[in-house]
Amino acid sequence: FFPVETSRLLVVTTLAIYEHDFLDKTSSLFSSNSLSIQKGFGNGQSIFGSAVESGIFRLGKNYAMNRCISKEKGNEINPSCITIDFKNRIWAGSLEKGLIVYENGAITRFTYPEIKNYTIRKIITEQDHLYLGTIGKGFALVKHAKVSQLKFDALSDKNIKPIFQSSDSSIWIGTRLDGLQRIKNGKLSTFTGNEGLLQNGVTTIGYSNESIYDWSTSGISLIHLKPNQVVY
Repeated sequence: FFPVETSRLLVVTTLAIYEHDFLDKTSSLFSSNSLSIQKGFGNGQSIFGSAVESGIFRLGKNYAMNRCISKEKGNEINPSCITIDFKNRIWAGSLEKGLIVYENGAITRFTYPEIKNYTIRKIITEQDHLYLGTIGKGFALVKHAKVSQLKFDALSDKNIKPIFQSSDSSIWIGTRLDGLQRIKNGKLSTFTGNEGLLQNGVTTIGYSNESIYDWSTSGISLIHLKPNQVVY
């Protein structure tokens, strides 16, 4: 049930969407009577619906259904566990594990080792806090983090040692066994023995005269920022 005006109530059912007027004591159909709606959700600003064949849609002016998540993109969403927060982001539990958030046309997935692959049955939002009710793993609180992990597969599970920022704002990351990584403009470049490093184990990173110095137990490798290649 969603109040839309003082005397009107929007009713989302498993078969259709109706508007009920308490003054006129009438109900009007505002969707196909064959629309299979699994869940209606929303807040004072927006109202959404999750339908089997239509994905997730937002009710616009005159209750026009504007699709925001297609059936194909939303096929991992648990239709009974979906809600919206104060920023109009859609949060949902997945059918297998973790959380799914839809924001600005993009879907992002979060997994937490604390709840592993336990099903999330219920989500309640409170500002930047999420309260999760799970099946078999109890009650969990997720808080907004100011620190997030960079989404580069090459850095996943690596043993990171030195980190350095050069004059061109690029970030250089040394690893224990996997060489030197460079992040610039959102892209990752990798330097290993294949590119000329003396050793893939990096102990210290330095900078001088537009060049990066890579210290290892085997000696020092020099990388010129232009053209961004190992010199020796």
